Amino acid sequence: MDKPRLVWRLNRTRIRKVKSFVWNILALFGVILFLRNPPTASAQEDTPTSTSDTSVQGQIVNATTGEYGPEGLEIMLHAWDPSGAASDMIHGTSQPNGRFEMEGVEIQPGLYYAVMAIYEGAAYYSEATQANGSGSLRDFLVEIYESTPDDSGMYAGLYHIVFGWAQGGLSVAEIFSLSNMGERTITDAVVLDDGRKATAIYSIPATAANLSFPSSSPERFIQIHGGYADTQPLVPGEGTAQVIASYVLPYEDSLKLDRPVPLDVEEIRILFPHQLGTLEFEVQGGEYLGVEEFGQSSQEYEVYALGPIEGGGQVMFTVTGSPPVDGYDIENNTQSTEVTRSTGTGIMIGSSILGLALIGTGIWIFTKSGGGPTEDQEIDETAPESDWLE
Repeated sequence: MDKPRLVWRLNRTRIRKVKSFVWNILALFGVILFLRNPPTASAQEDTPTSTSDTSVQGQIVNATTGEYGPEGLEIMLHAWDPSGAASDMIHGTSQPNGRFEMEGVEIQPGLYYAVMAIYEGAAYYSEATQANGSGSLRDFLVEIYESTPDDSGMYAGLYHIVFGWAQGGLSVAEIFSLSNMGERTITDAVVLDDGRKATAIYSIPATAANLSFPSSSPERFIQIHGGYADTQPLVPGEGTAQVIASYVLPYEDSLKLDRPVPLDVEEIRILFPHQLGTLEFEVQGGEYLGVEEFGQSSQEYEVYALGPIEGGGQVMFTVTGSPPVDGYDIENNTQSTEVTRSTGTGIMIGSSILGLALIGTGIWIFTKSGGGPTEDQEIDETAPESDWLE
């Protein structure tokens, strides 16, 4: 991708200073938020219990062609409580002209609702809306898109690399927040050696072991030589998908690591546990932001930032010193003989619901499929909100 296009993206991001600031802070917090407290499906104590039976209605529009429909698409009504925990799911099917209606739905005041439609293998969400005190919802609009193998509009607004200690070495968690600035859903952009198609390919270090994809469906990722392929289509909009992967790197006395950047990235944040044995961490060209606390137990991380970086660039790290003798107590940030799990794996559990964790604060983070209002558009106060809540 040429540099002017990347610069244009950065200028566009700076225009949205408030949204970018909130995203950067909360994304960092979200990576650690559920490290020791994975989300549960139980409702919060202050969640209203009264419900009302009503019909949920809406419309599907093909944003590429401008047409209504089609008929026969699988529809799912999702519900979340203010903590971001999933509360309910109801299935339906779109009718002629793309209309849909679900009768006799129990709507609970205070919960957040959104409709998902599946079109040509891609999932498209409506804007989320909160049920009012009477348990009613406004009509939902779901925009779907035609697909393309052209991945020129794909980039990562934020790329997290989070280190920890696991049995056998350093645990590494990589989280890409993906965006698609094109007007079609990106799919089948690359062809693998065995003929299968995928949306994008990501690499891992040659010495990496125990590659896993927490909180992802088993069929989404394909492990290949030197990395993995992501088969999930990337719908238009900002922050419409995440790639979450973790692995373990063997460590003895020191480690030098060069990580190629697979696509344009606006900002990279690297987190390394503070006072992890006598290990010292350095990021070449990175800005050291100091030690910050994350999570309810205030775990301390040294934070580095760098970027923007164009696809094909590299991030280089150096780790020296001695690791914890018997393990790493992620609860108290101390050495422990009882720790058996990887910090990287725990981090991934919480990251998977980052797009919903701010529901209680009323701050929209992720733009829905097709994007919310641009800097040149005004928000229609009569329509549902335009971004995903966390």
